[in-house]
Amino acid sequence: MENKLKVSVLGAGHGGLTFTGDLMLRGYDVTLYELPRFSANIKPILDKGGFEITGHDGLGNTLPKTGFAEINKVTTDIKEAVEGVNVILVNVPAFAHKEFAEKLSTELKKGQIVTLNPGSQFGAIEFGNVLKEKGVDIINEVIICETMSNLYATRKFLFKNENLYRVWVMATKATLPIAAFPSKNTEKAVKIIQDIYHNRLIMASNVLETSIYSMNAYGHPLFMVLGAIDMEAGEEPEWSTFDERKKRSQALNNIRTAVRKERDALLNAINLEVKEFRLYPKGWWDPPYKNEFLPPPYEIGGNKLKMRYLTEDVPYGLVPVSSISRMFKVNTPTIDAIIQLASIINQTDYWKEGRTVEKLGINGLNIEQLHRYVNEGIL
Repeated sequence: MENKLKVSVLGAGHGGLTFTGDLMLRGYDVTLYELPRFSANIKPILDKGGFEITGHDGLGNTLPKTGFAEINKVTTDIKEAVEGVNVILVNVPAFAHKEFAEKLSTELKKGQIVTLNPGSQFGAIEFGNVLKEKGVDIINEVIICETMSNLYATRKFLFKNENLYRVWVMATKATLPIAAFPSKNTEKAVKIIQDIYHNRLIMASNVLETSIYSMNAYGHPLFMVLGAIDMEAGEEPEWSTFDERKKRSQALNNIRTAVRKERDALLNAINLEVKEFRLYPKGWWDPPYKNEFLPPPYEIGGNKLKMRYLTEDVPYGLVPVSSISRMFKVNTPTIDAIIQLASIINQTDYWKEGRTVEKLGINGLNIEQLHRYVNEGIL
């Protein structure tokens, strides 16, 4: 292997397989882990000894390395997965962060770096709190980070007739903000893991910035709620976000503008600078890329409204934004309306299910205390 860093990738979904394949082809020593109850997800990889990966880097080029990625180690044993590795990449839905933190809490060793890809809203705080409760020192011994988004816009496909996964990378972020919790550890982490992320990492102020700006919450739930009837009729949520008529919809744009104004009001209230992050270069989704790299629509199965654009991006995206806004007396009527409508649509109390300041252990903090907590790790 060309690279000295040993990496463990937790989660064998779209992002997990992409990190695994990309890093393997670039010379990293990689272990892929999946929860035992999802062992069926990794059986084709075990059977074949790996999977295929191809795609686009978001800057007008194909990925540096593509083809069949032969995997060093695939396991459902968490101890085996992280023993002796330098970097642990957590690539699971936000609702699984707590479970993975609990599993890692007994296995982490001094000097290891754990990164959530992404943290959604306040994932690193939740993850870090679990580790602290289990006695892990996240200030001086283990570094916990979160990215603002996943590095890749990517999808995996199982070709059942071949028993083979093929990973299709539509783009790689041109820049990707990252922060450690606490942020005093961000620079140290970035120096070590920058190459893993194709040198695209930029340091955010702290996890308040990576969390509040995290992208999916301000996009996916909006068109899902507005298009609920279409979703029930069979429209694929995965691809409707790229639908040109939705991009041109004035109704959708009006709601998106209102949501962003509420987000920016929160940023102002907690003394964070309002910025505009361009994670993708302009035109990345224009032809020929969307024709060359986007596979045809595929069935995701089940109730189209019971997928992550609502079940994850509302309780772990919009709810925490609303919750911290309330704590600082910032009104979020549009965000609250989307949460309420999503709860009614799916007959699920996302207010109760979601991340709140109470669950995150930051309820009642003033602005100075909050910044001290995310920057220094001290309440």
